[in-house]
Amino acid sequence: MVHLAVAARYGWHRDEFYYVITGRHPAWGYVDQPPLTPVLARLAAALPGGVVPLRVLAIAAAAGCVLLAAKLAAELGARRRAQLISAAAVTACPAYVAASALFGTTGTDQLRWLAVMVATARALRLGTIPAWLLAGLFAGLGLENKDTIAALVIGIALGLVITRRAALRTPGPWLAAALALLIASPNIRWNAADGWPDGRAAR
Repeated sequence: MVHLAVAARYGWHRDEFYYVITGRHPAWGYVDQPPLTPVLARLAAALPGGVVPLRVLAIAAAAGCVLLAAKLAAELGARRRAQLISAAAVTACPAYVAASALFGTTGTDQLRWLAVMVATARALRLGTIPAWLLAGLFAGLGLENKDTIAALVIGIALGLVITRRAALRTPGPWLAAALALLIASPNIRWNAADGWPDGRAAR
């Protein structure tokens, strides 16, 4: 609520301009990021209110992180008190507070990291194919938002190899991986066709 109250007090940040402009030139990738955040920026900028709709998206992403932190604690067996402590810790964390002040890939990336972690914990608990597919869906969307989530996906894969090999003998994790790659494939193909550009090219 505090962030929302001051959302319009400070003008556009150059990165927010950049996301809106790139979103107005649709592509499956850009030299420094996949396409999802620019698409969201373009849609938000088309609404009345100037920069406020983008800031509302940033605040919503941060609020989603708070809720997902509590949900992750619950999936790991935490009771209500521990869930509240988890949510409060994220609420007070400077990294999340700062990310919700401006719209960009950081806040949306944080939201997707937590979504993948919650969905994976749920899939490990339930062991069902739909639960694993949900984890794959979130991972794929995360890869279309920011490449850094690949580190989380690799970490989860290593964790399964080390501690949950039985899960790898079921189709769920493999179907989740296939779905994530399918969703991310347009950006992967774009990068391959354009010589695997990166942020250095933009500078």
